[in-house]
Amino acid sequence: MSTTRLFTSTGKELSLGLTLGKGGEGTVHQINGDPHHVAKVYHAIPDGGRQEKLRVMASLGDADIRKFVAWPVETLHVQRGGPVRGFVMPIAGAYVPVHQLYNPGHRKQEQPQLSWNHLLVAARNTADAFAAVHQRGLVVGDVNENSVMVAPSNGHVMLIDADSFQVNAHGRVFRCLVGVPDFTPPELHAVGDFNRMIRTANHDSFGLAILIFQLLLGGRHPFAGRPLRNDVGNDMSVDISQFRFADALDNGRRGLVPPPTAVPVTILPDVIHGMFTQAFTEPGSQRRPTAREWVSALDRLRPQTAVCHVNAHHAYLAHVGACPWCSLDSSGIVHFVRAQVAAKVQAARVTIATLWAQISAVPPPAEIAAPPGTGIKPVARPLPPTVRSKVTPFVVWPIVVGLVVASIVVAGALGLLALVLPVLVGRWLKRYGEPRRQERDVRLLAGNQARDAYAAAVREAEEAGPAGFRILYDSLSRLYSEYTVEIPRREGQTLAEFDRTVRDRQLRRHLERQYVSSASIRGVGPNLKQRLVAYGVNTAADVNHFRVIEIPGFGDVKTGSLVAWRDSCERSFRYNPQDPAILKERDQALEVHERRRRSIENDLQHGLAELQRRSRLRPEARADLEQKLAASAWRLAQANADLAVL
Repeated sequence: MSTTRLFTSTGKELSLGLTLGKGGEGTVHQINGDPHHVAKVYHAIPDGGRQEKLRVMASLGDADIRKFVAWPVETLHVQRGGPVRGFVMPIAGAYVPVHQLYNPGHRKQEQPQLSWNHLLVAARNTADAFAAVHQRGLVVGDVNENSVMVAPSNGHVMLIDADSFQVNAHGRVFRCLVGVPDFTPPELHAVGDFNRMIRTANHDSFGLAILIFQLLLGGRHPFAGRPLRNDVGNDMSVDISQFRFADALDNGRRGLVPPPTAVPVTILPDVIHGMFTQAFTEPGSQRRPTAREWVSALDRLRPQTAVCHVNAHHAYLAHVGACPWCSLDSSGIVHFVRAQVAAKVQAARVTIATLWAQISAVPPPAEIAAPPGTGIKPVARPLPPTVRSKVTPFVVWPIVVGLVVASIVVAGALGLLALVLPVLVGRWLKRYGEPRRQERDVRLLAGNQARDAYAAAVREAEEAGPAGFRILYDSLSRLYSEYTVEIPRREGQTLAEFDRTVRDRQLRRHLERQYVSSASIRGVGPNLKQRLVAYGVNTAADVNHFRVIEIPGFGDVKTGSLVAWRDSCERSFRYNPQDPAILKERDQALEVHERRRRSIENDLQHGLAELQRRSRLRPEARADLEQKLAASAWRLAQANADLAVL
């Protein structure tokens, strides 16, 4: 349709603006002068039933449903009163398709700021949007990855393509006539014509569970995996119709298991795994978890999330223990990138030169010394009366020896009995000297305590005086030197390495934008593409011969086709040194140095405050230190004097 003017059902003329998107049925345009709505215009005039459905939907819309659905506001006509050619709906400008969140390749490129916690919120809000639809007796019907839009900023979900919903109104059921096989429940895969099929909320719940599964478990489809038999994994529609849920507890019997590189379902509690099992296996045909039940279950998970200390984008449920995303990173399967450095230096922060000038201007404190003494020396404490003269033993022993010798000379053999005398005398002398030894031990202990107290007082005075001030100043000087000399040197090395590899980085970024899912690759159809995604091959950057050849279904021919596609993507690359992304990557490479700068600035600011505190030592604090130094010195001198008399 080439016209740029249409009329609403009330006769108001609208002017169409830029084309925002184009699909199989129609085109979405801006509406000039209306920033809140867009116009969907069909390529051809819809049949009578479709026109009536759109009129009914426009009459049923309310403010609440429009919070979750891009619901038709008014019908559009080429002429006033003419056939319906389209409709006006709310704009979803700040939203992106849900696959940009759950597909790791898309997310790392288009939404690198998102963590798993964001995906959990998006899963919860997707269920909330479905619940709002089902509460009104509506059925989405054509559930797929392009009909669910998510606002990356807050995780709010908006459902689009509302004109394909199943609507029950005015005694008539306006059916949903389309569906995507990968999101169609098993019981509907045998239905050849949706025109005769009335959908239910339980049918929607199958596609909803797939979206939640993909959001929480790395983008993998629950029916994509590693086949255990030749009759499995060849057609996803068949696998769905046969309930071959790859993470079922009896998946061995079903013939399909998760790929070795898959995010394990064990990162989720058993109750969530059980809900997936109910949704994707035989009992689900009768009853699957409802959208409202998913909202409640996911709300209970949100308070249980923990954040990895290595990467803030690695959020996970606390019951797991260790971060599962770090484990996957270590095996080369990266799901989340690090957050880009948020803000640069705050404008109000003082520059490093100003800060160092303030540090250098702080004067050192005066020396802290004990006040001058009175000239009176400590007098040793007198010994207790029980302490006898230490001269006595030197007088006694010569006498004892003389007596023993004389006895032996005079009495001969009988004189040997005199040898008992030294033993008796020794025992007496021990008792005689015991009080002296005890007094000495007491005075030695007092002396050691006095020396320790004096040393502590000296250290405290030195720390508060010029010596301690200088030690702190020197440590700050080393930090300033690191900031002004060493960090720029290390930054230069980082930038040299970055510039040496920048072309390779840009090439990889180019390859990461070439998605397997949207590429035309000879011999590789949709089912094989799903398998590639399940094995972590999302973009051309993930393709190499040895990795692909190990995936079931990829022999030499198909692997060669995929590698040839990857090579063609590389040939289409053109290096652009002015690419703005290079500046972002350079900032990320310099992040470690920037963090060290901030740390040093913080240390210097705290150091300045401490220098100023020491420089302005309060008089009472100085007097207290001086008195403590004098008292400990006097106590040590007293202890030494007391020891000298022993």
